Amino acid sequence: MTRLPPRITTRLGSEYLLISSHEVQHWSHTTARDMLLTVLREGIGGDEVRRLAEQFGFFGEPSDAEAIANCVAEAIAKGRVLPVALPNPFHGMRPIFHLGEPTDVWSTAVPLSSLRGETTEKFGWVSIEVVDHKGVPLADLALTLVMPQGERRSIVLDRAGRYRAADVPEPGTIMIVWPERLEPPQHGAYMDGFVVGPDDVSIPREAIALGPKPLRLARHHRFVVMPPALHPTLSYPSSIFAIESALPTAAISDITKVAHESADRDPVVRFAIFGHTDLRDDAEANKLLADRRARAVFGVLTGDWDEFRAAVEDEPLPRAAYQMMLRVLGCNPTAIDGESGEQTAIAVASFRRAYNADAWHDEGRARAYGDLPDGDALDDATKLAIVDAYHAELAGKLDAGRFIGPKHAGCGEFNPLGDRDVDNRRVTLAVFGQSAPKDEEFPCVHGDAGACQIEGDGVFTCRFYRERIAEKDIEHELSAFWDFDWMRTTTGKTHLSAMTHLPDSNDVKFVVRVVEGGRQPEDDDGRGAAPVHGEVVAELNGLIRVGVAYALWDHGDGYDPLDQEHWFRRPWETDADNLWLAAYRPPVFSIESGGFWGFSGGPGIGIARVAEKVEAQGRAAAVLADGKIVLMVRSAVGAKSAVRVTAAVIPGMRTKRDA
Repeated sequence: MTRLPPRITTRLGSEYLLISSHEVQHWSHTTARDMLLTVLREGIGGDEVRRLAEQFGFFGEPSDAEAIANCVAEAIAKGRVLPVALPNPFHGMRPIFHLGEPTDVWSTAVPLSSLRGETTEKFGWVSIEVVDHKGVPLADLALTLVMPQGERRSIVLDRAGRYRAADVPEPGTIMIVWPERLEPPQHGAYMDGFVVGPDDVSIPREAIALGPKPLRLARHHRFVVMPPALHPTLSYPSSIFAIESALPTAAISDITKVAHESADRDPVVRFAIFGHTDLRDDAEANKLLADRRARAVFGVLTGDWDEFRAAVEDEPLPRAAYQMMLRVLGCNPTAIDGESGEQTAIAVASFRRAYNADAWHDEGRARAYGDLPDGDALDDATKLAIVDAYHAELAGKLDAGRFIGPKHAGCGEFNPLGDRDVDNRRVTLAVFGQSAPKDEEFPCVHGDAGACQIEGDGVFTCRFYRERIAEKDIEHELSAFWDFDWMRTTTGKTHLSAMTHLPDSNDVKFVVRVVEGGRQPEDDDGRGAAPVHGEVVAELNGLIRVGVAYALWDHGDGYDPLDQEHWFRRPWETDADNLWLAAYRPPVFSIESGGFWGFSGGPGIGIARVAEKVEAQGRAAAVLADGKIVLMVRSAVGAKSAVRVTAAVIPGMRTKRDA
């Protein structure tokens, strides 16, 4: 027959079990865990072990025997729970762990400290929970607790971001010591509709600034980590990229301008480039395309030819893309139609001569390729040279060290702006300040869509992008049209064009006007309806293709907008009418599309595109600048790169377009 430990009762009615100290076990963590796993899986007393685990802060699944065993084993190893061996185990009784609380036949048991004549301590409890601003628990977060008597206890939050201490000596408060920085959780679904409660405590990510935080006992404390700082990101949608292409149009130059201005203003500023796509392809293909788009823009901003070339060299660029680049380079092929025509051949021949003369490599890097032979064929060597010159024309000078994280990365289709494909084919420039993310916080991996932190549907489905990026669509801040050009074609008609950031469209309106005195409108671009300015002489239907807006003006043989003598009369008037001396009326044209408009100046070409031929003792040139004709000494012409020169002939000198 099994004998119970001696049981005594005092005259006041208190009952005690007298247990030999030899029966108190000293288990290591490993021994305790193995023993408890056996009990949980095969033995008797599993429920008691689970309840004990809950008292020590376990909030996991009741079926997770490994986690429960580890929790209680840790308490045993630290002496917070004492396992007592019964001298002769008796049938029907379960093993009991002494925690100072009466259970079953041990209802009268007291801590061994009482048996040793020591004063019995009183213990309290405290519960801690830490989540981010979306309700995602900061699982496995390591913290330090300072007990009322000064003991420092290192703890680790469980998978629910919680910890419960049931053995806090009373009285007093417990102190929590935060790490230097609370990193965003890398796993766990956010709670839809999560809100911070009135009893929650919001803390910054740089939590160390709080200092030790006192916690009252006998209550649950939930801390909500405030969201990370949103960083301004400028978004450039529309015709920055053609469909399925990583080659940026000339509209990318505005990103270069903004990035340089930001870098010059603040040496702390750092950048990152994110590429995006529409939803036309699968996620993996879109990720690869977006990676190449971001890489191409990085190559432009930093002037890194190798990065730019790697992003676009394997792409089978259509002929229209080369026509667009020729237009940007000042070798205007007129229509961006993808066709081999006489005007494109003239533009290619002009480009070859200029490329050999280092027209785009006189102040930066050297040419990537050697001289081109004379000719007008758009062959492979010429195509490579056009891409080389195009990069040199657009290249910025940002230090690559100013870029953080992966420096450039593609988001694919995961962070759309909306439902329009043209808005989602874009690139964004992130401008980071003092609170920039660390490199390791970026989840982006080139070529791997599976690394993206995707949650939910709609816009900005990547958690990192949604929480760190305050994307601002700046399309409305850009000038919709710039670099206006007049070009006499081989047919005698005049080709009108301008660069644009607007998407491809057949709904483009060109209006040619003559303006008395050559006055410019108060604003030369805007939104809505174009202002009334000058006398309308022609309305033309135009096109936008790959970032170029253009139309063809058939004004007849009796009027030439590039001949200054014709600027003193209207197209339908003739010299016989004796009206051409009445007033100075140079032609201008406006473009309207998609709710945007812009005005050109009078016919002329940029200084950089003028070839001079000196005759006799010529010393001056006629220049049209800001709507006025001015005379400039010949030596000053080359220094005025912003003005546009007319094709006027004056004694001793004439200027002409480089054919």
